[in-house]
Amino acid sequence: MYMRSPVTSGLAFLPMIACILVSSNGYTMAFAASAALFGLGTVLAIVLLPSRQRLQQLRNAATAATVAPAGETDTVSSTA
Repeated sequence: MYMRSPVTSGLAFLPMIACILVSSNGYTMAFAASAALFGLGTVLAIVLLPSRQRLQQLRNAATAATVAPAGETDTVSSTA
Protein backbone atom coordinates (compact mmCIF):
# COMPACT_ATOMS: atom_id res chain seq x y z
CA MET A 1 0.00 0.00 0.00
CA TYR A 2 2.50 2.61 1.12
CA MET A 3 5.80 3.22 -0.62
CA ARG A 4 8.63 1.86 1.50
CA SER A 5 11.58 4.08 0.73
CA PRO A 6 14.03 5.63 3.17
CA VAL A 7 12.27 8.98 2.71
CA THR A 8 8.75 7.74 3.31
CA SER A 9 9.45 5.04 5.87
CA GLY A 10 9.78 7.67 8.57
CA LEU A 11 6.45 9.15 7.53
CA ALA A 12 4.56 5.86 7.60
CA PHE A 13 2.89 6.78 10.89
CA LEU A 14 1.30 9.97 9.46
CA PRO A 15 -1.72 8.23 7.91
CA MET A 16 -2.42 6.63 11.29
CA ILE A 17 -2.23 10.02 12.99
CA ALA A 18 -4.46 11.49 10.29
CA CYS A 19 -7.06 8.76 10.92
CA ILE A 20 -6.97 9.45 14.65
CA LEU A 21 -7.43 13.18 14.09
CA VAL A 22 -10.27 12.67 11.63
CA SER A 23 -12.09 10.23 13.88
CA SER A 24 -11.80 12.49 16.91
CA ASN A 25 -13.07 15.39 14.83
CA GLY A 26 -15.92 13.18 13.66
CA TYR A 27 -16.81 12.27 17.23
CA THR A 28 -16.73 15.94 18.19
CA MET A 29 -19.05 16.84 15.33
CA ALA A 30 -21.39 13.96 16.17
CA PHE A 31 -21.53 15.09 19.79
CA ALA A 32 -22.17 18.69 18.74
CA ALA A 33 -24.96 17.61 16.40
CA SER A 34 -26.61 15.42 19.03
CA ALA A 35 -26.30 18.17 21.66
CA ALA A 36 -27.90 20.65 19.25
CA LEU A 37 -30.79 18.27 18.57
CA PHE A 38 -31.25 17.68 22.29
CA GLY A 39 -31.29 21.43 22.94
CA LEU A 40 -33.79 21.99 20.14
CA GLY A 41 -36.05 19.28 21.58
CA THR A 42 -35.84 20.83 25.03
CA VAL A 43 -36.78 24.28 23.73
CA LEU A 44 -39.67 22.87 21.68
CA ALA A 45 -40.95 20.91 24.67
CA ILE A 46 -40.89 24.00 26.89
CA VAL A 47 -42.65 26.12 24.27
CA LEU A 48 -45.24 23.64 23.01
CA LEU A 49 -46.21 21.60 26.06
CA PRO A 50 -48.67 23.26 28.45
CA SER A 51 -47.67 24.14 31.98
CA ARG A 52 -49.13 22.39 35.03
CA GLN A 53 -51.34 25.39 35.73
CA ARG A 54 -52.71 25.34 32.17
CA LEU A 55 -53.31 21.58 32.39
CA GLN A 56 -55.31 22.11 35.59
CA GLN A 57 -57.37 24.84 33.89
CA LEU A 58 -58.09 22.52 30.96
CA ARG A 59 -59.13 19.70 33.30
CA ASN A 60 -61.43 22.00 35.26
CA ALA A 61 -63.00 23.32 32.05
CA ALA A 62 -63.58 19.79 30.76
CA THR A 63 -65.13 18.74 34.06
CA ALA A 64 -67.41 21.79 34.11
CA ALA A 65 -68.48 21.16 30.51
CA THR A 66 -69.41 17.53 31.13
CA VAL A 67 -71.55 18.27 34.18
CA ALA A 68 -74.95 19.50 33.00
CA PRO A 69 -76.64 22.18 35.06
CA ALA A 70 -79.66 21.09 37.08
CA GLY A 71 -82.99 21.21 35.28
CA GLU A 72 -81.56 20.85 31.79
CA THR A 73 -82.10 17.71 29.78
CA ASP A 74 -80.59 16.41 26.60
CA THR A 75 -83.94 15.78 24.90
CA VAL A 76 -85.03 18.00 22.08
CA SER A 77 -88.64 19.09 22.05
CA SER A 78 -90.25 19.35 18.68
CA THR A 79 -92.79 22.01 17.87
CA ALA A 80 -95.24 20.84 15.25
